Amino acid sequence: MKRKKLSSSSSSNSSPERTIGGEFVAKYDVYLGRSVTKNGSVVLISVESIRTEDKRQFRVQRQYEDFEYLHHCLITAQKLDGLIVPPLPDRPPIEPELAQQKSRREMGTDSKTLIGDEFNKDCWFLQYYLRLMVKHPVFGANPAIDRFLTRDEAPARPKLRSGQGFLSLITNSFDNWKHSHKDCDEFFQKERDFVNEYSLYLKESSDSLNAIIYGRRKLCEVLSHLSATLNLNLCNDNNSDNHRKSIKFCNLFSRGLDDYRHCLDVVSHNDEVTLGNTMNYWHRYHESHKSMLFKRTTLQIDYETANRLLDKASKQTASKRQDAELAKREAEKAFDECSELARIEIKRFHRQRIEAIGRHMRSFAESQLCVAKDMLCVLHNSVQQLKQFDI
Repeated sequence: MKRKKLSSSSSSNSSPERTIGGEFVAKYDVYLGRSVTKNGSVVLISVESIRTEDKRQFRVQRQYEDFEYLHHCLITAQKLDGLIVPPLPDRPPIEPELAQQKSRREMGTDSKTLIGDEFNKDCWFLQYYLRLMVKHPVFGANPAIDRFLTRDEAPARPKLRSGQGFLSLITNSFDNWKHSHKDCDEFFQKERDFVNEYSLYLKESSDSLNAIIYGRRKLCEVLSHLSATLNLNLCNDNNSDNHRKSIKFCNLFSRGLDDYRHCLDVVSHNDEVTLGNTMNYWHRYHESHKSMLFKRTTLQIDYETANRLLDKASKQTASKRQDAELAKREAEKAFDECSELARIEIKRFHRQRIEAIGRHMRSFAESQLCVAKDMLCVLHNSVQQLKQFDI
């Protein structure tokens, strides 16, 4: 199919003026989680920001529902064709039932350990999401960002519809065939193939790393029980020297287990904050990338259908030919605008992906090396104390 290339001014989602060397300059630096307050089922998160224009600082309190409404405002303010939307993190499991489900999913169904609130982790995801939105050349220029970060009172939160209805599920099932539709542009076809393959590998890597982290947590749980058992110095009438030595040895061995458990906790925490959370979020971000490409494929199919209908209308009345020509032009314009913006978004997306994952992989390697040295020192001291114990 022959199409003329649209000029950059024809796109409805033009880039904002705050650019330096072609790169969008974020209006705010954002920080979350320095203060988190929980009151029943309500969690207030401190959102701190610095406006880059005048270095003015802001600090507001927001709930998760405020982030939901912000996301709703951002994605409904303009057409999303060609845009890769940063995904909103899941709602933190505040209720006991949700916390129990999460604990069983991570620690196993046979575990009786209930994982407590992980506000640091929840704030990390929300901060990462908010920073991506602030740095985005389209979403970052939306006034809703300014209101969210600078006003003390949160905007009114109307109840948003959640989940998919029955008709939406049926529509999605019928749309599945579009994923295999061949793209007319080699660039986008290669991008679709890459995203499908890379997203699968990223998901497998994320699941494998999480399995290691959860395995360490289970081991820490076992070590904690074993250490507590060794410290059960039951009182009895046996005051012999051997009994006293056995108690001291058990206490010494228990301290060694506690030190090792602490090292495992540090390793698991570092693995999660350096690479685990990043891989988890970027897998979801790639799903958003796939959704954008799928939307473009849908527009391509609409354009191809409009061309076929125009060919059929050549043998019909003038009125029908005009309607078919108008439909063809509208479909062509929508497809061209989406393709043009998608090329820019894909290049920006990959720059962010390479920089973010590369930076966190370096942090992951550095933390592994640092903690390994500390663990070696701690275990060496524990072994030496056990060897020096006079039996």
